[in-house]
Amino acid sequence: MSILHRFTGRARRVGLPAVLLGLLAACQDTPVTPELPLPDATLAITSSTATCQGITASDSSLVVGDSARLSTTVSVRRRNGRYVAETLIWSSSDPSTVSISGAFAKARRAGRSLLVATSSNCSGTIPFTVTDPVPTGDTTTPPPPPPPPPPTAQKQLALVLRVFDATQSSPLSSNGIPLPKGWLFERDLPSTILHDGTREVARVLLPLAGRYADGSLRSVLLQYQANPATPRLTLFVGVTHGVADPARWPIPSGTPAAITQPADLTFLLSSLPGGAIPAAGSPFPTYESQFVTYSDRHFATEGVQWEQANYYDRAFSHYVYWMRSGVPEYWKRATALALDYRIKYLEAYGFNPPPHWMLLEGIAWHYWLTGDEASRQAVIRTAQQLVFLYPAAQLANPAGEYIEGRIQARLLLGTLLGLWVGDNTRDWGSLATQYARAIQATQRSDGSFSWPNWCGFQGNYMVGLQNDALIKYYEGFVPDTSLISTIRRSVDYLRRTAWSPSQQAFGYMTGVCPNVGDPTPAVDLNMLMVAGPAFLGARTGQRQYLAFADSIADGAIRGAWLDGSKQFNQQYYDSYLWLWYRR
Repeated sequence: MSILHRFTGRARRVGLPAVLLGLLAACQDTPVTPELPLPDATLAITSSTATCQGITASDSSLVVGDSARLSTTVSVRRRNGRYVAETLIWSSSDPSTVSISGAFAKARRAGRSLLVATSSNCSGTIPFTVTDPVPTGDTTTPPPPPPPPPPTAQKQLALVLRVFDATQSSPLSSNGIPLPKGWLFERDLPSTILHDGTREVARVLLPLAGRYADGSLRSVLLQYQANPATPRLTLFVGVTHGVADPARWPIPSGTPAAITQPADLTFLLSSLPGGAIPAAGSPFPTYESQFVTYSDRHFATEGVQWEQANYYDRAFSHYVYWMRSGVPEYWKRATALALDYRIKYLEAYGFNPPPHWMLLEGIAWHYWLTGDEASRQAVIRTAQQLVFLYPAAQLANPAGEYIEGRIQARLLLGTLLGLWVGDNTRDWGSLATQYARAIQATQRSDGSFSWPNWCGFQGNYMVGLQNDALIKYYEGFVPDTSLISTIRRSVDYLRRTAWSPSQQAFGYMTGVCPNVGDPTPAVDLNMLMVAGPAFLGARTGQRQYLAFADSIADGAIRGAWLDGSKQFNQQYYDSYLWLWYRR
């Protein structure tokens, strides 16, 4: 008997009857009983002159890709007892299943094939069965070793890289990361590392101006040479910083090659005074889809020209929508708008705009999201000019010639932003309180406001702007409960005298004033007034205010003319607060 061999590269145990196929046959006319039983009578043997043994295959059950070794000679015992070796020739009944190459049978595909061996005196057949391999993964290339465990940290922030310039293999990622109150202090920065999952990344990490009341940072500047192949990174706080810091790069002008933003949108949104909810999963999908549709439409027709596009601070509303959606395109649009407005208007005209063109929230957020000091200075210098021209005592006088709610609101916001960007040239906190008190001082006992240059009537949407500024004072500076009463009385008056339930809109103003306006309902202005009742519903627990806010929003979503540039901006300037308070 011959020794059996296996040439497959696979480890498998095969029983002897399944692998030993011997050939024993009688010569002349009398058969000879074989020394071992034939395997399942599958081997047919013919011989008339000799006893033949040694027609074998190392395996007859193969997996696609395997090979079996075939015997090349047969041992022939003649009648005189002498053994003679004869050469065997093999053939396959189905070469596409099992092919023959020299002394080997190669399994090509799943199926069955009969292999035939012949010599001058003997012949025999061996049936072969071929099966497909069982998937076991890639066994030729070992899997990469698992990444090292992340550092043990006090806290961590997941980040994601967004590349704007795909032509660069190692783009500079440079941007600010806004932070919620209490999350990071300047003392934490030396023990804060950037990690890409396998190693610490050299980075610039610097505090940007502005602190919360507890001393924590409002934003940090993060810069590093990015690797687009590792877009997921983590900021670990409380870990030994073991990589030398590079020198700070200049702040890119306009859109940088890349930015790195928090992966968790709720982290971003918690840096807003009050807050906002992510756009995904919003209970008002039409409100969300209309923003996307009309943002695309207005940027296609108006571009980033401030005088065409930025009234009611489209830069700010697009930064907010970037925070709510995570879509970097809105970051780019907001940044381009903020720069156009700052350079071509505020800087060009000496930081001295009229109050209705004082749109500083987008500029302040441009600073916190890019680290561009020129935007911070634009906020400070514009606010300085306006508080000089419109002192709080003047705005607290109901008979003041130029007094109106819009001016009061913009001055209050300007002082808050001067405080939040960390300027110490004024006592901005004290000034903010003075302007908040000025608004309260001009409110009548019935909750209304009247202004001389509006013929003694109230401009209803301006009350909405006042309430927006008071809400941001309450949420971002001092939670003064007297402001809840001020906002409640103004909202109650609006609902009682200006709201049209059938048209789901507010009148433009409370009376007729030639060349100014009249009480005709103006649904395009609804969303400037939605934050007040939503705030009241959340802070007082009185659900009827939230239901009123929903009615206001429903009228705007169904009826506002968003093809208008100003109208689109009005719709989304501060209505994110409505969604936040009703959550």
